[in-house]
Amino acid sequence: MPTKHLETTMSADRPQLIERWRIRRQTSADQMRAEASHRRKVDALKWLLPATALALTSIIGWSWFNPSTTTFHIDYSPQDFELSGQDEMRNPQFFGVDNQKQRYTITAEAAMRSAAGNEQVFLIKPAADITVEKGDWLALNADQGIYDRNTQILALSGAVSLYADNGFEMHTDKAQVDLGSG
Repeated sequence: MPTKHLETTMSADRPQLIERWRIRRQTSADQMRAEASHRRKVDALKWLLPATALALTSIIGWSWFNPSTTTFHIDYSPQDFELSGQDEMRNPQFFGVDNQKQRYTITAEAAMRSAAGNEQVFLIKPAADITVEKGDWLALNADQGIYDRNTQILALSGAVSLYADNGFEMHTDKAQVDLGSG
C-alpha cells in the first residue's frame, strides 16, 4: 500500500516538476547565452587590447627614433613682407555693450590702428551685429569703416548696407552708428 500512495503523490506532482524543470532549463539557457556572449567579448579583448598597445608603442617608438618628423619649421619670404608702421590684425572681433545693456559685435577682414596709439581702428570689410530690445537685431556691413573704441562710434563708408530682422533693408554710401547710446 505505501507504494500506491507514493505513485499517486508523484503523479499529482508531475506537472509541477515539469514546470520547475522548464523554468530551470530556460534560466540555464539564458545564463548560457549570457556566458557565451561574455566569453566572446573577453576573447576579443584578449587580442584587441594587446594589439592596440602594440600599435601605440610602435607609433611612439617610430616618432622617437625618426627625428625628421619631430621638427617644425616656419619660413616666410622676406620680399612679400613689409612693415606699415601700424598695428595690424586679421579677422578682428570687437564686443561691447551699450548703456541699455544691449550687446553688439563688430568683425572685419582686417583692422589697423595707427602707431600714435589712439583708440580709432580702421576696418576693412567691417560687419556689425547689434542686438536691440526684445531680441531684435540689426546687421551692418560696408567696404571700410572707422571704429572709435572710446566713444563707441562706428563710421562706415563704401557700399553700406543695413538689414533688420523685420525685413527692413537700407543701402547708402556712408553711415555713422553710435553703438554706446543704443
